[in-house]
Amino acid sequence: MNDNDEATLHDALETVIDARKFLKNSYIASFGLRSEAAKLGILESHQSALEMFTERLSQLTETNLQRCFLEKGEQGVTSHFRGLSFYRVSVENYMGRFLAATL
Repeated sequence: MNDNDEATLHDALETVIDARKFLKNSYIASFGLRSEAAKLGILESHQSALEMFTERLSQLTETNLQRCFLEKGEQGVTSHFRGLSFYRVSVENYMGRFLAATL
């Protein structure tokens, strides 16, 4: 694992923490919008996607890299870090979309 991989893993872990806090607060926002059905529907759609991407990112951060290397080799580890980057960006994008939908 090189420095770039360490930074990717660190960023992914921070994003998981931020997304879980964001989701926690989004449930409160959803409750406040229960009288606005159209806005609530959009919000719940973004919330659902964000939950899915956050859970996948969380699972990827928990991967045993040594086992991944033994089973899939260097290519598997490289693919793993590409997946981490993709899901981190996806989570951040959905947090932005969620905010845009509520403002």
